[in-house]
Amino acid sequence: MARKRTERMTKKTPKKPKYKRQVRKKEMPLYAYVEERAKRIAREIASHIRESTLDEGGIIFVHGPHYSGKTSVGCGLDESIDPLRRFVRGQPRADDRPDVLEGFFYKRKDGSKCPAISFSTKREIEQLFDEHEIVVMDYVQFIPYELQSFFLRELDDFVERGGWFIALGLLFNSLRNEFLLSFVIRQKAVKEYKLTTTCQQCGRRNATLTQRLVDGRPPNFEDPELVPPSDKVVYEPRCEDCHVVIT
Repeated sequence: MARKRTERMTKKTPKKPKYKRQVRKKEMPLYAYVEERAKRIAREIASHIRESTLDEGGIIFVHGPHYSGKTSVGCGLDESIDPLRRFVRGQPRADDRPDVLEGFFYKRKDGSKCPAISFSTKREIEQLFDEHEIVVMDYVQFIPYELQSFFLRELDDFVERGGWFIALGLLFNSLRNEFLLSFVIRQKAVKEYKLTTTCQQCGRRNATLTQRLVDGRPPNFEDPELVPPSDKVVYEPRCEDCHVVIT
């Protein structure tokens, strides 16, 4: 018996998948409107930047729960952004999270992909802001705590020079508390998009929160803020009425 317990404890960590999970075919009718809205918001953001003066910069924050179209907004900007502006997508490197792919916002089995630069050092953050005029960043809530102060200083300097920063991410964690960095970015933003999506519990299109389920059970309020998705841990969009945290 002792040996069996040891074998379970030393079980290998699953390899990080190469592809980001897509909405399943049967779920498509529930989320088709999300993609259409994402295209419209991408055009609005591009128009806002295009109409600004060259020395005018700012922060735009697009936030919402899982499957609300945040990443689609960031990937749809290519079609509308002025090709003469130096444009880049970036995201924090997150080796412990299978939902954050190295070098891509997404990469799907059908061949579609959305390239991005992954970063994990101060030098890489500096290069993103120094070498570009428009920076689109997904998963902003996952920027490591030890980099956040430096990141905010570089961001302020970037905007002051006339740069545009489009932040994509979660405002609330699965315990219903605000991510600290997301809160700060929201306060600095000149424009904000609050996305909703279909609640996977009741089916209404008013989900603003992300529900964590561990073996089908909701989290306790004392649980960690961040838990990577896995075979046992899943995340889904929920409305405020259906979202559950055990107290």
